[in-house]
Amino acid sequence: MLAVFAGGICPGARLLFEELKRSGLDLLELNEQVNDLSSVVVSPRELQKRIDEAHRRYHLEGLLFVGNDELMKVAYGLCSAGFRVAYVPSADASLTWQGLGFRTIVNHFVRMATLARSMKGLRRIKIVLPKSLKTHLSRFEPLFEVYEDQKNLFLVIQGEQRGESTIKLESFLNCLEADERDRECIAKLAWKISEAFTNWRKVHHVFQCEVEPIPISQAYELWKKVRESEGEPSVREMGDQEH
Repeated sequence: MLAVFAGGICPGARLLFEELKRSGLDLLELNEQVNDLSSVVVSPRELQKRIDEAHRRYHLEGLLFVGNDELMKVAYGLCSAGFRVAYVPSADASLTWQGLGFRTIVNHFVRMATLARSMKGLRRIKIVLPKSLKTHLSRFEPLFEVYEDQKNLFLVIQGEQRGESTIKLESFLNCLEADERDRECIAKLAWKISEAFTNWRKVHHVFQCEVEPIPISQAYELWKKVRESEGEPSVREMGDQEH
């Protein structure tokens, strides 16, 4: 049995799980009762507890995580625990150039901004999003202003300054129906992941759209260099702080 856990901004995660089930994998969803994946807040220790309980009950053969950088850290940390581990980056992950559902999100905001700018008498609209979406959305600044603070990314669609509306869209983004290219990507990902857990002796890889899987250790090292340069503690330091 393969345990799966999703968190972050990843429209299409449910579709991926459905494709994996159709491929013949027996899945156990560790957060199947959660509708708003963007607000999933589970400490590594709590998630480890869920995994241990599931393993005792079902004898898990592998773990698949779909999510942001926090879940990548968890996935990397579990590679030495005897499980075969795979990770798919979500749209709000640092590996977002191939994150699950990022085309769907970008296309949604471009359509929304284009429509809003065509309407007269529009209030100024400020949309609050995860900072990690900046890489993609900053390319569309002719459509909206993009800025950030320490925690969030803000898209601003300028109106006639007669007022401002602030919108938080994290949970809504996971409800978007994957567009055609993302659906194609999900089908390919499902095939690769199914192949890995069926035929590979060891997995421990990051699976992305349209590129070959890379070792999760390689992705983690790239991520760590960036985060440590920004002053964020390493995974090992964070683990030491918990004890």
